[in-house]
Amino acid sequence: MITAREISRGLGATALTVSLLAGTALAGALPALAEGPADADVDGSLYAGDPAQETAMARAEDRRITDITAMMDSSRWAFPPGAGPLTLPTGESSSVVLLAREEPYTLDELTELVPEAVERQDDGSYLISAHLVVDRGATLSIRSEDGLVVHLDSTDQDFATIVSIGGALDLAGGAEEPVQISGWDSSRGTADAETSDGRAYVRAIGGSVTAQDIDFRDLGFWSGPTGGLALTGTEAPRIVTESDEVISDPGEATAVGSDPEAVAPLTDPDEKGHDGVVTASLTRVSAHRDAIGLFATNVGKLEVAEADFSDNLLDGMVLHRFVTGADLQDVTAHDNGADGIRTGRGTTDVTIDGANVSGNGDDGIRLDGSALADGPSATGVATGGFGGFAVSRSVIAGNGRYGIQVTGGSRMALRENDVSGHRSGIVVNGTASDIEISGNDVRSSLEHGISLRDGVLGTRILGNSINGADTALYARGSSGEFEDNTISRATNHGITVIDQPERTRIAGNTIAGSGPAAIDSSRSGTSVILAANSAAEWDVTKPLPVMLQRIFQPLTVLWLVIGVLLVASASTASRSRPGRAPKTHPYASHTPLTELSAGVVVPGPHGGEPAAQAAPSRPHGRRRWPYPRMNPRTSSTEHTSTSGAPHP
Repeated sequence: MITAREISRGLGATALTVSLLAGTALAGALPALAEGPADADVDGSLYAGDPAQETAMARAEDRRITDITAMMDSSRWAFPPGAGPLTLPTGESSSVVLLAREEPYTLDELTELVPEAVERQDDGSYLISAHLVVDRGATLSIRSEDGLVVHLDSTDQDFATIVSIGGALDLAGGAEEPVQISGWDSSRGTADAETSDGRAYVRAIGGSVTAQDIDFRDLGFWSGPTGGLALTGTEAPRIVTESDEVISDPGEATAVGSDPEAVAPLTDPDEKGHDGVVTASLTRVSAHRDAIGLFATNVGKLEVAEADFSDNLLDGMVLHRFVTGADLQDVTAHDNGADGIRTGRGTTDVTIDGANVSGNGDDGIRLDGSALADGPSATGVATGGFGGFAVSRSVIAGNGRYGIQVTGGSRMALRENDVSGHRSGIVVNGTASDIEISGNDVRSSLEHGISLRDGVLGTRILGNSINGADTALYARGSSGEFEDNTISRATNHGITVIDQPERTRIAGNTIAGSGPAAIDSSRSGTSVILAANSAAEWDVTKPLPVMLQRIFQPLTVLWLVIGVLLVASASTASRSRPGRAPKTHPYASHTPLTELSAGVVVPGPHGGEPAAQAAPSRPHGRRRWPYPRMNPRTSSTEHTSTSGAPHP
């Protein structure tokens, strides 16, 4: 084993210091990651970590690897062939660099060379407590036909990692007894489930990875490169847009040549000693309870077969940027926090066949072929889209939002998939073109069985079976050919087309269900060709919202409002205006004289004292009051009493 002290003596302390300080300038050796908010679709509530602390740790990991890479690139020539591991102090845990040699390094050997970093436990497992760095030209081999447990120490103080920087990882277990590589908290003797203090991970930066019958568990935190199992090249493979614009091409000749007269000849950039693009082959590999099951960027060739990426905190698989030539066969992705399988912009030529994707928190499969930029940008990248995606013979069921979502791009095919139990089964949106959706069985969708939205052109929807949806085939601002599809149990429309930018052909479809119309083309906005569609089993119904819409036309509503206002105004006026009181006697409020006097005073005939005469007592009925009456014979005044007898 070679220590940092011995290296510094051989190279000189100054050279080593310069190499370490060069890390910032050589940060370009790290993978080219996303432009823009690549993780905007991830629901942060799904990830119960510590954003501030985990961000700082992910950044510290990038810096550590950058510094080690810079040092090795500038001083690799100084190590003799076959030199042993180089130990570098890097924080709480040291970093052990496995230098180039022909024979692969094994764990048994490392227990002897660096016993402080790798040790064999009493139960036969291995505990790795340092950062293992596999340099260019070196290979780390972990193989066992009988199964093996490898613990990467992952405590609340620090964690161990396996990172290759241009080297090779050769991992293999037995078909019945896989090798398990897991994050392990040695201080508690249990798997590390806490991400807030960081967790162990495995990462390839350039070079190659071969893994067969490997089970990765309880690894990773926060970012793609530190997410669990990560394939991150140092440069992008040849990537060309669908409009033949070159995004990257490692094979292009350099514009700068070396100076043969220089005192220290520089390396010719065209004479690359290693390929910064990762290549990987993963067979019967599984990842459970990781932050991300598999993260890939800058990968030139990726073969994944019979793999299982389930129960991870975020996505099952992420082909993030500049991945080309990916072939995913019989991949399983269940119960992940976000998407089951996701591709990002800049990725091309991905084949997914025989996948089983279910129970994920967001989409089952999400394919993004949209352009990296729509005009001049900070990096000046081309504006063309990407494509060459194919999803076939896969079962996609019960995911949180869509079964399959395609955003932008072209040359894509979705064939013979079984898609069930989603908000919408298959959704294509954005400026996508040349999309084929054929032979799929789409069932039990809440909104749309197959949906085209906002600028999808030239789509061929052929021979699909759609059973159970509000609207089976839905196209808004998109066009294409809808032919020979079988639709059943639609509850609103069988086919709806709205604002078509180009001519759309709807022909040979068999439509069954109930709703206002089997084919709704009243809002198409352009010509729609209808030919030989069968709606014999369509039951025309008028749902309550439709009936209310027809009844409450704008003019009808206006007159109803006016009528209500008139009635309300009249009612208010009748309550506020004084009305006519009931008819009563005009002097009903006056007190009768009889209630104020005991009798009637009659003046005497000669002006004497008036005589008081008792008034008759008649408590009820009509009264006749005494009044003076003239006697025509005597011309004298008589007074008639109530009994009719005259008074003298």
